[in-house]
Amino acid sequence: MKKVCTYTVIFTACWLLLAGTLLRQEKLASRLIRIHILANSDSEADQAEKLRVRDAVLGQVSSLTADCKTRGEAAAVLASHAAELGQTASEVSGRNVTVSLGTEWYETRDYGGFSLPAGEYLSLCIGIGEAEGHNWWCVAFPSVCTAATAEELETTAVSAGFDGGDLRMMTGDSPDVEVRYFLLELISRLRDVLRG
Repeated sequence: MKKVCTYTVIFTACWLLLAGTLLRQEKLASRLIRIHILANSDSEADQAEKLRVRDAVLGQVSSLTADCKTRGEAAAVLASHAAELGQTASEVSGRNVTVSLGTEWYETRDYGGFSLPAGEYLSLCIGIGEAEGHNWWCVAFPSVCTAATAEELETTAVSAGFDGGDLRMMTGDSPDVEVRYFLLELISRLRDVLRG
């Protein structure tokens, strides 16, 4: 009887930790827009081209969303300027480029100074040419990809409405972040299997 009770307590604790992590991820996802740039191919030239497109587009995205206070505002601005973003990317790459704004699944990603848990995020997706090469991800709104220091990241995130819990989850300052990310990826994969 004592063994069953112990397992129940452990299961309940894991479930509560996971539920809290899922809620935190959904809260983060509801406040930001990821950016996903797909290279034409894996050739060295196409990968370098992808980085040139990234630099040009990130600057443009940062300028476009500078006055946006919410994800909704930023999404509207990016959607209305998708053709311009595509033109910039096309001029830099010399290729046809596709630009879309939609929901995409992301694994847990570490960006050096911060990381984001696995989950579905609104994403500005830019496909260069055949879009079959390695890709580059970061955050388009708020513009944390251009933050050079942890202080800049924190200032940008706070001005976009992120709270201390969001920042701890992004920067890994919480001791259970790796466990939470693992559990979040595990439950997300299980959910995908159950959905078929």
